Amino acid sequence: MAVAPSSVVGAEKVLTPDALEFVLHMDRLFHDRRDVLLGARRTRRARLAAGESLDFLPETAGIRSSEWQVAQAPADLLDRRVEITGPTDPKMAINALNSGARVVRTFPTPRPKASNTH
Repeated sequence: MAVAPSSVVGAEKVLTPDALEFVLHMDRLFHDRRDVLLGARRTRRARLAAGESLDFLPETAGIRSSEWQVAQAPADLLDRRVEITGPTDPKMAINALNSGARVVRTFPTPRPKASNTH
């Protein structure tokens, strides 16, 4: 496998010989399957570009029509303690206050510096 030199600082820390060997191994395992999937993606994109609409797979109709539900979210995910938002314009402040969080942290909008020209 040949790898072109990278201009990214620190690339040699990521593209180690072991990492490159891993990528080569994965390519050997999945090259043909990847090419089949990429070909199917190109075909699907062309059909969509020609006007075909998106729909669910027919083989998943049974799942969609059956009775099912997901598990409850854990309590620690339901407890929104802090909403962090960007500059405090009215829309951001309203969204933060409506978020349900117990605390809202905002970052003040920088004010323009005063001009000394009189």
